[in-house]
Amino acid sequence: HKAITENIGFPPPSSMLYGQDRELYQCMLDCWYEIAKWQANALRYMIEQEGVDVIFSHYHGPDLEGHEYMKYLKQRENSPQSEEELLKRAEATYQLTDEYIGRFIPYIDKGYVLNIFSDHALICREGDNHFIGDNYGLNTGVLAQLGYTAITQDEKGRPMIDWEHTTAVSQRSGYIYVNLKGREPHGIVEPADYEATLDKIIDALYAYRDPQTHERIVDAILKPAAMEAVGLYGEHVGDLYFTLHHHFCQDHASSFSSEEAYGFSMRCLFFAAGPGVKKNTVMERRVRQVDIVPTICALQEGPVPDKCEGGIIYQMIE
Repeated sequence: HKAITENIGFPPPSSMLYGQDRELYQCMLDCWYEIAKWQANALRYMIEQEGVDVIFSHYHGPDLEGHEYMKYLKQRENSPQSEEELLKRAEATYQLTDEYIGRFIPYIDKGYVLNIFSDHALICREGDNHFIGDNYGLNTGVLAQLGYTAITQDEKGRPMIDWEHTTAVSQRSGYIYVNLKGREPHGIVEPADYEATLDKIIDALYAYRDPQTHERIVDAILKPAAMEAVGLYGEHVGDLYFTLHHHFCQDHASSFSSEEAYGFSMRCLFFAAGPGVKKNTVMERRVRQVDIVPTICALQEGPVPDKCEGGIIYQMIE
């Protein structure tokens, strides 16, 4: 910390500014330019001055910037800016990201391998938000309509959850938590009723339809044992995990990443370059994030961690 702050400076603040205001957008872009510069300089300092051989760089610009304009990236009757103008915002974000990546390309000639992969898609939804599977806080909409989440008001008239009458809540993108007695501070669901409660919620969500199109909103629902098959496990996972039908996918890509939403792929990207990596090759293999670590180990001719879940991407290695 001392070496970085004395030689590179303190990290600049990140920014989520827009509201369809051109000047605010430029402020946001300028902020992320400074973040990209600082982060790259800090990492390059660690390589060149501290002898670091492997770095993991998480660059959040495309996500936080994208959330500010992606939801508007569709021409609507009340759109204050055109779709063409907003598309330029997206292009600027990725030009800045390209510059960030470009700061590391010279290290390929020094024997480094550059692996670049994304975490999730961001899309512009077409329909209304049903307040399930959204990206922010608790999603009370659908579960409240179905009677599983009870809403009351505080002394100032603001909505809040009535835990004494709430059976389950939907948290952010895809988890639903049962208000289980003995586990939750205000739990009301008896442990003996746990499985039956899960089944009732599953039946209700599969039966729930969009009021206008009459399409099913929820695409798939998994219990904890089934979640493990898709890499979701541990003490903090929800009691249910669901994905949305791609017609109702929110901006944070709350459907399976192998699907398309509104005609756009939600697949993540992966590419690599450097010593030991095949040149000018497009792989047919589907690459998962968990495949990155064992592949880096293989490129270094080192052991793969014994608890590593992924597989080596042999198809990219010379």
